[in-house]
Amino acid sequence: MNVAQFRANVSHLENLFHVKRHACVGDEEKEYFESILTNVLSDVERLDCKTVKPADLERQREIIDHVDNFLKSKNEINPDQFDMFSV
Repeated sequence: MNVAQFRANVSHLENLFHVKRHACVGDEEKEYFESILTNVLSDVERLDCKTVKPADLERQREIIDHVDNFLKSKNEINPDQFDMFSV
């Protein structure tokens, strides 16, 4: 993979996360988007380019961390959302 392809893949994940994610409405659309985000994240995690600069690798690590944290937070159970006393 060349540097331009590496950067384009990282940019694609950044665009999905920072722009497209906010356009989703409704639970079904959000779930579908999260599956796309998971697939693109997996691709970006596996990117390998021997000639990228350290700044490119840092950019890759940062977006991977952001997306990973976002997806993990979506899968966590929030105990406050359950009311033990409601029937």
